[in-house]
Amino acid sequence: MTRTGQYGCVIAALSLCLALVVFSIGGAHTTARADARTGDEGHLHLRLEDVEAALEPLAAAAQRYALTGSASDRQRFAHLLSRLKETSAVVDRGVADTEGSERLQLLDAAHHMLRRIDDLGREILAGPAAHGRRTAGPQVSALVRLGDKTLAVLSQLRAAPAAQPANDKRTTVGPGATASVVPEGVAVLLAAIVCAVGMALVSATRQLDLARRR
Repeated sequence: MTRTGQYGCVIAALSLCLALVVFSIGGAHTTARADARTGDEGHLHLRLEDVEAALEPLAAAAQRYALTGSASDRQRFAHLLSRLKETSAVVDRGVADTEGSERLQLLDAAHHMLRRIDDLGREILAGPAAHGRRTAGPQVSALVRLGDKTLAVLSQLRAAPAAQPANDKRTTVGPGATASVVPEGVAVLLAAIVCAVGMALVSATRQLDLARRR
């Protein structure tokens, strides 16, 4: 085998190593969007039920705190409001990961209503406790009405069918699979290294040939 052929084999081996590194890196990464498209409707169903469970007692807690203004009722209302904010994160992710459908419209409506409920709850907590009923009455009434509407939307959302992919050629990710995603910077860097090594080997081969001819 000539020296040029040997260098060609080295370049091929480096290219193979690059491919192995890329696949090994890609297997360790999973994107949130790929996870959202696994079709795990059972878990989503449970998370929406968690939102409903956190929202249902909130209106009564707000009414009681506005009526009594006591520290214990304030603490309970604040706890329920914080719990609702934590559980409603699933709705925020759903808006980002769901493409055009009835489900997206419901998620978007629930997203905005839950944010408004959180704002109203903060306004109620920021008001003076001594005169809670007089000062927070409008906010409490609005929170109760909005809470009822949100519960209705969440119920419709759980009953709504999951959106089907718009493109039949899109890869479907199974519930137990992980999506391989290679960071672009890493892939570009590795490709640049292989190209640089290959060019250096080719240049060295030419210089050796010129030296022999002399």
